[in-house]
Amino acid sequence: ENKCYSYLNEDIDISYKVKSDMVITGFASEKFDVGTFYHIFAQYASGAIQLNHQSTEIQKRYKVGDVITNVVGYYTLGGKTYEKYNSVYYASAPSIDVKTIEASDAEPSVVPIEVSLADLDDSYASKLVTIKNITYNSASKVLLNNDEVEKPTINQGKKWVIVADEYEYAAEMGSVTGVYYLSGVWTKLIPRSQADIV
Repeated sequence: ENKCYSYLNEDIDISYKVKSDMVITGFASEKFDVGTFYHIFAQYASGAIQLNHQSTEIQKRYKVGDVITNVVGYYTLGGKTYEKYNSVYYASAPSIDVKTIEASDAEPSVVPIEVSLADLDDSYASKLVTIKNITYNSASKVLLNNDEVEKPTINQGKKWVIVADEYEYAAEMGSVTGVYYLSGVWTKLIPRSQADIV
């Protein structure tokens, strides 16, 4: 069993513990009215999870490819569920607000899943994927939170996904590998490094 419940702070808080080894596949940060959340994406034998922390401490301690275990925190069921915030409904990926993480000396083994943009859906949330035969648009007009904004995207026909803008892309590319980030109104592909864009 990958998970177990234990009581913390007497009987007030219930924490969630994932015992299995997980490989870190990416990082991201997101600003909200209440502060900035730092995300770690990790994949394990039967799925993937988004780990949240309100400081950069974990991101400084670990790097992409590290193996972690015994993650304890507060679990949020995501995927196709929606949460209401400031009168807007946000889709969110399954996630854990992390209290503790331990390093593991297990060998990392995560192979990106090849998928087309047409098939990229919530079931790939927080997983490492590869998308091939795509074009890049540095300023696609997309609708986010009822506002039309310009964002960099990769496209296959009429299908598109926002990509992290800290990397360099070409107009036409063989493939992009990255973590599929589903949080709030954002769905975004986040490469691990420039080497993921070919």
